[in-house]
Parts: sequence; C-alpha cells; structure tokens
Amino acid sequence: FRKRAINGINIPYIVHPMNVMNMVWEWGLGQPTILMAAILHDVLEDTKCTEKEMEDAVGKTVTGIVKELTFKPDFYGDKKQLKAEYLASFEKSSIEALVVKLADRISNSYDWMITDPEYAKTYFHKAKALFKAWNDRRAELDREFGEKTMLDANMNYHDAVTIFGDPFNEKLESCI
Repeated sequence: FRKRAINGINIPYIVHPMNVMNMVWEWGLGQPTILMAAILHDVLEDTKCTEKEMEDAVGKTVTGIVKELTFKPDFYGDKKQLKAEYLASFEKSSIEALVVKLADRISNSYDWMITDPEYAKTYFHKAKALFKAWNDRRAELDREFGEKTMLDANMNYHDAVTIFGDPFNEKLESCI
C-alpha cells in the first residue's frame, strides 16, 4: 500500500479516498455509483490499475466518472496550465464527477492545513474554476440531487471558505 505523509505521519493511502467518500455520503449522496467513484477517484491517477481493469471490476459508469476525475498531465505540457484546464473542465463534466471533485478538493485542502496552512489557502484558491462550475451548475445539482442535499454540500463548501478564504475575492488573486 502506498502511504501519504501528513505532518510527518504516514497515513495509509485509503484514508483520503475514504474521507472523500464520507463527505459525499454526509451530503446525502448515497448512490452506489457516486460512492464507488469517490472511493476510487485517485486510482487511475496514482496506481498502475488500468481503465480496463477498473471497468471489469466496477463497470463502465463508475470508470467513466473516475476517468473524468483523473489528472495525468502530458509530460511535455505546462502542468500549471493543464491543471487549470482540468479544473475548468468540471463546468461540463458529469454532475457526479463535479460532486466528487468538490469533496476531493475540500478534503485535500484540510489535509494541507495539517502540514502547511498557508499553502492550504493557495491550494484551495487554485480551484476557483471548480468552484465557479459548482456555482454555475447549482440548478442542475438541485434538480439531480435535491435542494436539501445540495444545501448540506454548500454548507461544507462555505465552512471551507471560512477557513481558506473566498476564492472569488479579487484581493486574494495575487496569492494564487
């Protein structure tokens, strides 16, 4: 098993995916497809598992969502630009991928708070395009999952904004 170091402590790889899945579950999104995508969201990016292997294990739908969540930059490309484009892609992604990605970004930001609180703010703010997609697609999210569910997710997002600052605050743009 791979490990993830947080504040000098090695944490088993599964802890972060479990946190993302738990967050999605707490938002009331208990559909098996979303929960499987949440727990597997980093597998294609971080392991040697192939799309075919994943598809054979969990099916095309879950694998499709995980593929949307996978960031594998071109070796020769500008990683910063490619990451910005990747985050902007959630404006048109499946609604399931958008929900999982928001949970992933919030979870990772909290993890960064343990090791580097200043970078946690920068990391959170780098996802401005993701948060814009979240806001722009609110009506779609409400229709798909219900207003109560999305209210819970929004409260979680606003809790994160309280900690990391508002990514839409123009005064903070220079920090990013």
